[in-house]
Amino acid sequence: MNHSIPHHLLLQATDPDPQETAEWREAFEALALTHGPARARHMLGELSRVAREQRIGWQPELATPYMNTIGVDEQPVFPGDLAMEERLASLMRWNALAMVVRANQAETGGSAELGGHIASYASAADLFETGFNHFFHAREGLGDGQHRGDLVFFQPHSAPGVYARAYLEGRLSEKDLGFYRQELSAPHQGAQGLCSYPHPYLMPDFWQFPTGSMGIGPISSIYHARFMRYLTHRRLLDCAGRKVWGVFGDGEMDEPESMSALTLAAREGLDNLVWVVNCNLQRLDGPVRGNGRIIDELEKLFAGAGWNVIKLVWGSDWDGLFARDLTGALTQAFAQTVDGQMQTFAAKDGRFNRDNFFGQNAELARLAQGMTDEQIDRLKRGGHDLVKIHAAYAAAANHQGQPTVILAHTKKGYGMGSAGQGRMTTHSQKKFDGEDLIEFRNRFNLPLSDEQAKNLAFYKPAADSAEMQYMHARRAALGGYLPRRETVADTVDIPALPSYAQFALAADGKDMSTTMAFVRMLGGLLKDPALGPKIVPIVADEARTFGMANLFKQVGIYSSVGQRYAPEDIGSVLSYREALDGQILEEGISEAGALASWTAAATSYSVHGLAMLPFYIYYSMFGFQRVGDQIWAAADQRARGFLLGATSGRTTLGGEGLQHQDGSSHLMAATIPNCKAYDPAFAGELAVILDHGMREMMVEQQDVFYYVTLMNENYAQPDLRPGAEADIIRGCYRFGSFAPTGNKATGEVILMGSGAILTEVIKAAQELARQGIAAAVYSVTSWSELARDGAACQQQAIDGSAAAMPFIAQQLHGGTGPIIAATDYVRAVPESIRAFLPEGRRYLTLGTDGFGRSDTRAALREFFNVDAQSITKAALYLLKAA
Repeated sequence: MNHSIPHHLLLQATDPDPQETAEWREAFEALALTHGPARARHMLGELSRVAREQRIGWQPELATPYMNTIGVDEQPVFPGDLAMEERLASLMRWNALAMVVRANQAETGGSAELGGHIASYASAADLFETGFNHFFHAREGLGDGQHRGDLVFFQPHSAPGVYARAYLEGRLSEKDLGFYRQELSAPHQGAQGLCSYPHPYLMPDFWQFPTGSMGIGPISSIYHARFMRYLTHRRLLDCAGRKVWGVFGDGEMDEPESMSALTLAAREGLDNLVWVVNCNLQRLDGPVRGNGRIIDELEKLFAGAGWNVIKLVWGSDWDGLFARDLTGALTQAFAQTVDGQMQTFAAKDGRFNRDNFFGQNAELARLAQGMTDEQIDRLKRGGHDLVKIHAAYAAAANHQGQPTVILAHTKKGYGMGSAGQGRMTTHSQKKFDGEDLIEFRNRFNLPLSDEQAKNLAFYKPAADSAEMQYMHARRAALGGYLPRRETVADTVDIPALPSYAQFALAADGKDMSTTMAFVRMLGGLLKDPALGPKIVPIVADEARTFGMANLFKQVGIYSSVGQRYAPEDIGSVLSYREALDGQILEEGISEAGALASWTAAATSYSVHGLAMLPFYIYYSMFGFQRVGDQIWAAADQRARGFLLGATSGRTTLGGEGLQHQDGSSHLMAATIPNCKAYDPAFAGELAVILDHGMREMMVEQQDVFYYVTLMNENYAQPDLRPGAEADIIRGCYRFGSFAPTGNKATGEVILMGSGAILTEVIKAAQELARQGIAAAVYSVTSWSELARDGAACQQQAIDGSAAAMPFIAQQLHGGTGPIIAATDYVRAVPESIRAFLPEGRRYLTLGTDGFGRSDTRAALREFFNVDAQSITKAALYLLKAA
């Protein structure tokens, strides 16, 4: 730093010997001046070591003074045209504001209900523009020597600013901007509707990463950066020279997901990762830390986690003030100013700041002498100064060995004046009157007439203007335009099903669990020369539980440093093996981290142009209800891969109890449109589902992912019924019929079941047959696929088109008896198909509603009335009632 802390600030009033303190200080300053920073750091480290040895009980403060980390003398020369970039940033601000305000003005065809955000982008515009003009590299291509692009996560409430830039770049039209947050109306008017936040699913050629759910962007960026290292270390793709940039909000840092993987990023030495935290000090309702300083807090947090921290606090206009401040008055004033007061300073004008900030004491007042009120009002915070931002970004991009966070001090609603700058309500500000618009135009010297400003006219310079030529040249130098989502990736051949799953197709009654069947299939797939290297097995510290320990030696556990120790079980065939080229991602006890890793692998086809196939296996109760928001984000990003919910169902995991038994994951999975959820009971069914899913995702390149539940219960596995494959994928097939034994039939029923409870359904069918009742058993592999098919057929009928009969109705057509459905999930799961069953048939569902319990499987199934006896009783009840 170029500004040393004034001597007197370090001399505490309780210092018993100020003269000795001064001598020590002068000696250290002489050392640094004579021998340089490296020697000074070494000496500080040595003194710290001595203090620990002497048990002095001291450690250095993690927070530094409220000043820029990079001093004036350390700033590189700004490589761009500063005036030009400031003009461009002003145009982005205006068009973003006009887009949101127009969408909410009824008189211009908008609707006040649409909402939108202006203030967040107003604070972040310069942070974005510096990246766009100098650092955010687009993908040049997929060939050797071509840059494959940086990954950029944009602060979600700032989406209007990204649209505004794309408009100037020619990627969006003025008509498109007129349909902000009107995605359904736009196509009827020949325009593209613009979604509220970054949503790749809705704008598949534009947005690359979804960040609209607070906290999801930060954790995702970390695991994407780590996955790039994984690809490099496994020699699948050279990701050197590529960066992951994330622009996030300071209020967003309160989300647990934002903070949960900081130490992983530092531990892995992810110097390909740069976060920019937009510290505008304000969240929706008020200050982020009204009675403290969020920048100080975040500095301690990131520094303690092992990150390189760059504070970007004050703009260039402050440099002269600091240089003239020989008494340390500024440093002391900032140390005593909390964020709530800083927000007030942002909201008020130059006269207020002269009286209330610089007027605190004579030393501060002298610093402000010679400055007009307007000059004081225009003093920039660091996040609004392109020169300072560039210096911080350059330092971050060049830093090695650590991830970097830039804490950028900004004003929320910057430039919005009395309409919103720094005000409590500014986050949701989306309306401006005529005078506010004129004030905004004047503030940024925009080339608009009063009438154009009041009418919210979009502004785009002529194609041959200096501004447009400069903007296009900067992006051309960085490989093209961003954000941009691409999907070009080679298909991957899938091995023939019998080559890895013959044991499941012809199981011959052998006892096994579907979990064990999956692990065996996975082991076979990993050996395939084409597909094997593209598979990414992911676990969250449960590999041994799921019987995957044999894979440790087969493919290894990924470690960025290899294995620096001899594991305790080194002599075992199942010993724990870490390796630089290891294939398994063992994420520890972090479902959020494992899901983030899965998402990085599942979207590699788009992000890197390299199709990968992740299999994340986990306890199913730690899935959708634990990290459901991340799964939605993965769906938004059009993920392709498998989620395996093991020990699924409320009764399959005996002994665990209330929270550790999953009865609802299939209900939640059914709500995600591009998630195909299956609950197979037998290994043969599982094999068919895996084969179909792999072909759909890796060969057909469909943007779907699969949720498949697995059980840890061993039972006899039948051979797969010939010809059942298509029906298994559609969601239901006839497993078998059980005719009455000995006696004449006294009735008939249809029994449906899935997953762990299908074996109970089969037992019930056998018991009913002994009682003279014919029972047909249907294995339901996917309730949600049946429900979706039924809903589609129903909508066709409503629309008046030739409607097909729902598949489940086709399967059950022709019978007359009642239908009983039983699952290991809440009744709402089998209830989802009620409307699509054959007309006139009585339907009763059995499920595991309520909290789980600790006991044996048999006791649990009896308690929830899903055991064979309960199913039998239900069938007899319906027959009697008929």
